[in-house]
Amino acid sequence: MKMHAMDFRQTVKAPIAGRFIRRYGADLALALTIGTYATTANASLDDYAGSMGLPQELTVSASCGLVIDQPFTTVQFEDDLYCESAPALTVEADDVTIDLNGKTLRVDDFQEHGWAILVRNSDRYTIRGNNDVREDNYPSTIDGNVGGGIGVSNSSHGSIYGITIKGAPVTGTGIGLYKNSYDNRIRFVDITAKSVAGMVISQNSEKNVLADSKVEYSNVGVSVESKSHGNRIMNTNFYAVDYAIAAILVGAWPLPPEQAEPVYDTVVVNNRIRHDIAMWGIFFAQESTGEAGHNFVDGDTSRWHIEAENISLYLGMHNYAAYCYPDSICKPSYGT
Repeated sequence: MKMHAMDFRQTVKAPIAGRFIRRYGADLALALTIGTYATTANASLDDYAGSMGLPQELTVSASCGLVIDQPFTTVQFEDDLYCESAPALTVEADDVTIDLNGKTLRVDDFQEHGWAILVRNSDRYTIRGNNDVREDNYPSTIDGNVGGGIGVSNSSHGSIYGITIKGAPVTGTGIGLYKNSYDNRIRFVDITAKSVAGMVISQNSEKNVLADSKVEYSNVGVSVESKSHGNRIMNTNFYAVDYAIAAILVGAWPLPPEQAEPVYDTVVVNNRIRHDIAMWGIFFAQESTGEAGHNFVDGDTSRWHIEAENISLYLGMHNYAAYCYPDSICKPSYGT
């Protein structure tokens, strides 16, 4: 019997189609379902994600008093923002991004413990100047004429970068990490604090990093205190603009010595410190431990440049300082 070409194709295609449907039917059905849903309902991808229970990304404009309590939210600055009360922005959710977009945030409500931006109980947050951030480029400004610039409480895995931060002239702190805030990264920030401290790491806040930044201070540049272990201060320039205690103070501030507790495993490397009118460049107090290396400390009227109280500070690398106490901590030339 002679089989026509058309009959042959039809005969062969039938079992092949059956095997294809049996093997890939579930995937094909899902693809058809998605295509039908998106086409017939004219729904966006975000709508579909929401219907499937997936997180949706939101973008909102920055405004005074804004509280961000929804995850996967981006706060976008479209213009400079001037607010009369603190905090101007409050983050209370995970995966939140505040994009200053090269703009300025200023808060004029003077409060001792207020913050221009407050982050609390958040994971994986980001506060950035813009996407084009590199060394010596700080495109956005947070002018916290309140208690401070950015306050972080019980929040972790955060990133702060590309911002000039100004604390209040009397009580302000540039950046504060408090209450179990850990693994936060602060880079390419320019902090000016003419009051308490450029930056405070306190209350069991561990494994945070300050790097590639500038700190101008009149009291303490960076204070690491209250059981906050394993923090790193790296590649940062410190400059005392008024009578100061220390550029980097580990273990003592703000408690009196009899109440202070040691801080362990602080790493202080590759920093440049200029402090003509400060008592110390780097001070490890109250039996705190850590590593200090490749720091350049310079100044004319300082009491001591690098000191460790009641401990033998591990110096795995060289420091340079004009004055040292005791001699076991550093020497007037390279080589310790």
